[in-house]
Amino acid sequence: MFPSNMIIIGNLIKKVGFEEPTILLDSENKVIIELLFTDRIDIQVYHPKTTFIKRRPDWKFESNVKSIPLSGEFKKYKNHLIQAVKRGESNDAIPVDQFVISNETILLLHSGKYDIRIINCSGDMVASAELVVN
Repeated sequence: MFPSNMIIIGNLIKKVGFEEPTILLDSENKVIIELLFTDRIDIQVYHPKTTFIKRRPDWKFESNVKSIPLSGEFKKYKNHLIQAVKRGESNDAIPVDQFVISNETILLLHSGKYDIRIINCSGDMVASAELVVN
């Protein structure tokens, strides 16, 4: 059986919906966390429902983002991870965009210069390229 506050919070989320990431607070401005998680986390963030366009989350399609289809040379790496990192950043930099390559995927990037990395299931980089987005 689910804890009662989990059902109440679940119903609230369905009823209200969110336009942006949201944290629920009680009347004393304390963070409300579902009972199931109270001993494991100190904050719970609720996100708007995501829909997908070409297998990418809709929120990635912000203004000034360009859709870059993968060229044939990358499609041969189906089921590998592709990462786009701003050119010149370190090997452990957080990618600007990344996803597992499939038949219908696109990079979503702002104008700039990027290092593209293809990573296999063992975590090894098996290919790389440079990309300029105008």
